[in-house]
Amino acid sequence: IPVYGIGSVISSYISNKVFKLKINRVVKVLITFALIFIILTFIEEMGGLFIHCFFHKKFWNYKKLLFNIGPYISLETSILWCMLSFLFIFYLKPLLDLFIKKIPKVLTIGISLLHIIDLIFTL
Repeated sequence: IPVYGIGSVISSYISNKVFKLKINRVVKVLITFALIFIILTFIEEMGGLFIHCFFHKKFWNYKKLLFNIGPYISLETSILWCMLSFLFIFYLKPLLDLFIKKIPKVLTIGISLLHIIDLIFTL
C-alpha cells in the first residue's frame, strides 16, 4: 500500500526540517509528533478514499474501533502510526542513511524511473 511509503518519506522529511530548528529538543519532538500525527492521519484518510473510489476496495476499516472517524482513520491507529514513525526516525533511518549515501545517483535515478513506469502501467 503506497500509504506506508508516502508516510515514511514524509515523516523523514518533517523530522529533518524540524530538527534543524534552533529550539529545545523536547519542543522539536513535540512539534514533530504533532505534525506527523496530523499529516499521517490525513494521508491515511486520503489513501483510503482514493483506493475506495478508484479500485472499489477497502483495505482497512476502523469502524469497530472506539475513537474512529469514519472507516479510514481513528485516534488509536493515528497514535500508533506516529509512534512507529518515531521508531523509524530515531532507529531505522540512521542505519538506512548509511547505506543510501553509498548508492550511486545514476542507479537511484534509474530505479526511480522504473518505479514511475511501473506505477503508470499499474494504474
